[in-house]
Amino acid sequence: MTYALNFNKDEITSIQIDYARINFKPEQLKLIRGITSLICEQIAIPELAMRSTTWFSLNEWQMKHNVSAAEIANFPISDKLKAFKEIFNFGKKRLKGMLS
Repeated sequence: MTYALNFNKDEITSIQIDYARINFKPEQLKLIRGITSLICEQIAIPELAMRSTTWFSLNEWQMKHNVSAAEIANFPISDKLKAFKEIFNFGKKRLKGMLS
C-alpha cells in the first residue's frame, strides 16, 4: 500500500522563507543538510522546507535542554537515542502542521 502526503503550499513557502533568513555556521549547515537528505529520500517534500523543519527541530530541542546538539555525540547511547527520538518528534509535529 502506498500513501501520498500532500503538503500545504502556503505553509511550505512560509517555512522556506523563515529558514532563508537564518545565518548558519558551516558545521550546522552540514548537519542540517545530512539529516535533510536522508529524510528527503523517504518523503516527497521540497529540500528547503525539510531543512527548515530540521533546523527548527534541532533548535527546539537545544532550547528545551539548554544543550548544543553537537554535544549529543558525547552522550551515552541511551541518551543519544532519547535525544534523536525527541528531535524526530519535534520534526514530525512540524511536518504534520504543513499537511493539507
